[in-house]
Amino acid sequence: PLSLPRRERQSQSSSFTSTDVQEGAPVLSMLQPRPVVLQGMQVRRVPLEIPEFDLDHESLHESQENTLMIEEKVKPKQYYRFWVLPGRWLRVRYDRLALLALLDRNRRVGENVFAVVLASLVAFLGFLLLLQGFFRDIWVFQFCLVIASCQYSLLKSVQPDAASPMHGHNWIIVYSRPVYFCICCVLIWLFDLGGNSQSLQPISLYGVTFFSAHFLLCARDVVIVFTLCFPLIFLFGLLPQVNTFIMCLLEQVDTHIFGGTATTSPLSALHSVLRSVLVAALLYGFCLGAIKAPWDDLHVPVLFSVFCGLLLALSYHLSRQSSDPTVLWSLIRSRFLPDLDSRSPEEPPLEIKDPLPEKLRNSVKETLHSDLVMCPLIAIITFAISASTVFIALQPALSFVLYALAGAVGFLTHYLVPQLRKQLPWFCFAHPVLRSREYSQFEVRDAAQLMWFEKLYAWLQCVEKYFIYPAVILNSLTTEARAISAQPEKLGV
Repeated sequence: PLSLPRRERQSQSSSFTSTDVQEGAPVLSMLQPRPVVLQGMQVRRVPLEIPEFDLDHESLHESQENTLMIEEKVKPKQYYRFWVLPGRWLRVRYDRLALLALLDRNRRVGENVFAVVLASLVAFLGFLLLLQGFFRDIWVFQFCLVIASCQYSLLKSVQPDAASPMHGHNWIIVYSRPVYFCICCVLIWLFDLGGNSQSLQPISLYGVTFFSAHFLLCARDVVIVFTLCFPLIFLFGLLPQVNTFIMCLLEQVDTHIFGGTATTSPLSALHSVLRSVLVAALLYGFCLGAIKAPWDDLHVPVLFSVFCGLLLALSYHLSRQSSDPTVLWSLIRSRFLPDLDSRSPEEPPLEIKDPLPEKLRNSVKETLHSDLVMCPLIAIITFAISASTVFIALQPALSFVLYALAGAVGFLTHYLVPQLRKQLPWFCFAHPVLRSREYSQFEVRDAAQLMWFEKLYAWLQCVEKYFIYPAVILNSLTTEARAISAQPEKLGV
């Protein structure tokens, strides 16, 4: 008797819903759920799990009518083919994310070849040091651990690394640890070879002895301890990534040995060093011939004068060139290889053209045109001054005058004038001593005027750079070359 009213209510509600749908079909059609087509999904009906002791036959029938739509994704079987031999391959059952979590993804074939060569070199150098007995007892295990870490970093690197200057994946940091390991192993081998060699003579510079046997053996032990500490060093990121290290090393060599300037990339650093080495090799023959030639009080060898002229001319040319070779290569390519820059007809034309590359090429072109005139002129003037024996006849008074003039002009140009132009000179004055004309104005209404001390500063720099320093260098070269030619046995010439 209780179930009958329930059925009547259900029939009434169903009839009420059917009449409402006929009257307001456009309105309710928007609210009714629509079927969604899911690709790669499997839909199945799962009945509700309801205990038997709580339901009678009628309620069990109703529960079977109510079902849930469970969307279950079909997992496709994915694998990669690893080619072992032509026509033979192995099946690697990994998806893309699992494979990236296991191994680093190389972008080109050259990276794979370089990684294999680097791993082989790590193994060979490590075996060489173990064979020569540089490590004993527990340190053999530690060194093998360092070798394994260097080789494993080529397969899966730490991302992000403590020494990485960028966010995300850094592919250069992968090669840092193996390259550092190879450098340290080569240094250990060279220091041990030099320390045990009997023919190596020590070198003294300003009273300090370098490259003695004891010095080389101590340096070898320091590098050994440094190599064993690789896990801690790379954990805290104490070494820069390998391209930064190479750039800084080549930059210091070019700056302190050849007098170069700063660089912006490993390519520019390598270009600067190779350029300086090429110029030094070109001048080496003239310098050696000038030293072997006979000298007297009223005669300077012609080869030495030619060497001085070429030295100043080439130094002037190198000082005006950029350390970045890309702009120079772009200029050469646009002049002699224009087909490389031409666009194919299928490519769409560029609506906006960047004017910066053309301006850089024009700047390099004007610099080369100026050097084409100035370098021969500087070489001729320097040759005439060196051949006039002025640096021999006026010794030793000329040396004292040039050194005192260089010191006075340098002190005035690089210390005194900049200090007087500061806001608080030496922190002893409340205002600059050398003030601009607009210093006391609240609002500047006209263009800034060039003051006399600014003109003096520019002239002092030009005189120091183009006259005083070349004269000091020519004076030192002449006096030292004359002294060496008198006693050539000291240098083995």
